[in-house]
Amino acid sequence: MELSDSSVGVVVGARDSDLLRPLVYINVDDRGRRAPDGIIVDLSQQEHLYVRRAHYDAGKGIHYT
Repeated sequence: MELSDSSVGVVVGARDSDLLRPLVYINVDDRGRRAPDGIIVDLSQQEHLYVRRAHYDAGKGIHYT
């Protein structure tokens, strides 16, 4: 998915109370560079970030370790 800051990530979890603000593994940062270690962002805790658009094949080939 693409976030409002142009970073790209994959949903790795969601809270029952707010499914529209999931946990997202960011693999491309807001400058378009691949994030070497990746980070997990909890959108429910980030008021300035939101889901801009879905990319249905963005998670292929990514290892979350």
